[in-house]
Amino acid sequence: MSDQLRIGTRHTVSGAAEVAIDLDLESETAVGLRIDEDVGSTVASVQIRNNAQTAVFSIHATGDTEAFMDLTSVNTTGNAFVITANSLTTGLGISIDSSATAITGAGRLLDVTHSGATSTSGTLVEFSSAAADETIILAVTASAALAGGKGIHLNTNSMTTGTALDIDLAALTSGIGIDISSCPVVKMVLTSLTVLLPQSTLLLRQKQVGLT
Repeated sequence: MSDQLRIGTRHTVSGAAEVAIDLDLESETAVGLRIDEDVGSTVASVQIRNNAQTAVFSIHATGDTEAFMDLTSVNTTGNAFVITANSLTTGLGISIDSSATAITGAGRLLDVTHSGATSTSGTLVEFSSAAADETIILAVTASAALAGGKGIHLNTNSMTTGTALDIDLAALTSGIGIDISSCPVVKMVLTSLTVLLPQSTLLLRQKQVGLT
């Protein structure tokens, strides 16, 4: 008898503790669920519709060495992972929450690694916004003392002819290129600063609050 389960009809689960499909794997090489699609399709291979205002997808992993989700894509012009959240107001598109107190060495909450030697003038990470108001595109917030830590660490020690930080302010008029505020003391060490803006534009503003 085959161990495969073929489902072609709809099954309604109404009990409080019932499970529609329960797979118990007893082999370390067994595949719990595999979907093979060999024909072109205009719809997703897997669809989950949830109108119950509850979590749509929940994964509980107890392993401590293997990735609980491994996504491999061979796309060239397509997208490997897409999130559309057009109705978002006070919610979060992606939320990573951790109370870990022992992250050391190579530990990261978010790690983006590009091991390719070239990218054909590509951009690896981009935050893009069409906002025309007071929107903040990227915020880095330290809610505690961060004693001895760093808000942003930019390491380009192997760079030769590139640019470590490139700020393009071609349309700036009465705005500010860099605004550094501190209370009570601002300490800055600028070894090289090239100004390529009109004289009426303030590139760097230093504010010291609370000094007498």
